[in-house]
Amino acid sequence: MYMRLLFNTFLLMMLIAVTAQGQKFKPGYYIESSGDTVKHDIAIQKKNGKIDKVVTPEGLFLAAKDLSGFGLDGVTYVVKSVSVDISPYGGVITDTLFLEVMNREKMSLSYTIDEHDKVHFYIENELGLQELTVKIISNMELVTQTRVEVFRARLKAIFPTCTDLFPQIDRTVFGRKGIRSIYDKLYLCRYNEAPTFKETKSDKETVLGVLAGATSTSGDFPSVRGSLVSFLTFHKSVDPTAGLFAETRISRGSTFAMRHELTYYQYSFTSDPYKQTQFSANTFTAYISTKYVKYAFIARMYFLQGKFKPFINVAVSPAYALSVKHTMTTVGGPNGGVEPLFQRYARFEYGYIAGIGAMYDRFQGDVRYEWSSGLRARDADSKIVSAYIMLSYRLNK
Repeated sequence: MYMRLLFNTFLLMMLIAVTAQGQKFKPGYYIESSGDTVKHDIAIQKKNGKIDKVVTPEGLFLAAKDLSGFGLDGVTYVVKSVSVDISPYGGVITDTLFLEVMNREKMSLSYTIDEHDKVHFYIENELGLQELTVKIISNMELVTQTRVEVFRARLKAIFPTCTDLFPQIDRTVFGRKGIRSIYDKLYLCRYNEAPTFKETKSDKETVLGVLAGATSTSGDFPSVRGSLVSFLTFHKSVDPTAGLFAETRISRGSTFAMRHELTYYQYSFTSDPYKQTQFSANTFTAYISTKYVKYAFIARMYFLQGKFKPFINVAVSPAYALSVKHTMTTVGGPNGGVEPLFQRYARFEYGYIAGIGAMYDRFQGDVRYEWSSGLRARDADSKIVSAYIMLSYRLNK
């Protein structure tokens, strides 16, 4: 029993050490619940976007209940017990959270993200903390969700004398940039002085990951060898594809993202034999095989906040052919044999993509449709159409 306890203790210590070593520690400080300030190298541990703990290199994990605040990278965080609207996951709850202080003067503005990846702002004045958020109402029977912009009504209630700014409040977009801009103007209206915001690190979020999937590709080659190839029927090609991606959202709560993908892509077409009987007894069979490295620049729009997010994609996708194999096999007659199908052609290809999909936690799945220029040359014009099923996995938190 003693040896087992010793072994389990050793494993626990190793786990704490490994977890701590995986953090990027920087000079900062934390304020204990007693009020004592401790200068120390620290890092932030997050859980689904929410700041969960403050970590030290020695393996000390400090939750919100253990602290009254901390500072890192020139940003101040305070611990507050607040009401959090986590709809549609359960309405309004009370939770103790780390809030990033964007401004702290006669009135303060704070910011946080909850465990459902939903953004919240809080304004604190003589009436206490008041939440600014977007309320989400779900209709489970119709599988729909509706956004209610309650933050605008709350801003008007907090600044009732600033009626000249109400039209600007109605145009404010909920997000870090929009809230900070309108708060600056409202604060100036109420106190006749502009608030002093500390410049903080960018709220831009970039995630990296891997992707894999399958493509079904069909091709049309209307001008190869005049009218001959127009009589050939090419079979669709079903092939795997895989690669890497980087996706950036302007801010953590933004519904718009830019995505970059670098993938390997291929297709192979074989035609049905075509027997030419009008002038000769020749039978022709064509074969085309290509392998590409493909880049896709994707604009993505998410429709919901939370772990589950449906989205749409539109993209441009240039590609470069690593290899192209092409033959025309002729059987019968005096000119039978195997020869190249094309003369000169362009290895560079460009396409346009549209698609839909959904993200859940670290996983993403989408279907896409791509129209591509394919091989381009004097005798090798083509039209390539591909349908994709893609699965992605996010590597970083």
